[in-house]
Amino acid sequence: MKLNLVLSALIILALNSCKNAPAKYIYNGGMIHGTSYHMVYESPDGKDMQAEIDTLLKKYNMIFSVYEKESVISKVNNNEEITLAPEFIACFNKAMEISEISDGAFDITCGPMVNAWGFGPDKKEK
Repeated sequence: MKLNLVLSALIILALNSCKNAPAKYIYNGGMIHGTSYHMVYESPDGKDMQAEIDTLLKKYNMIFSVYEKESVISKVNNNEEITLAPEFIACFNKAMEISEISDGAFDITCGPMVNAWGFGPDKKEK
């Protein structure tokens, strides 16, 4: 009986001493898409993902930025020959789905309006 009590106490002590170290929070930021970004994420092993984040954001910039003349969307908008990125196709298909669901209230062809308001890559119309 005494042996069981001692073993139980040792097991409880061993389990309590094996608690994981508190997770580390990583703070990253930078510039992309003409603005700054800041993010905080939990990284149990303390790995900083800044390089991977920058790589992914630059990839998306070269797909979706209308400010980049060599981006996929800029080439599509200019009717240039381009191989569409899978991310572009997925985004386009989702946009068309939302447009259909909203009876056209969501319209991906709003570029001229955005430019007229001064938010697009072209100069503001007067």
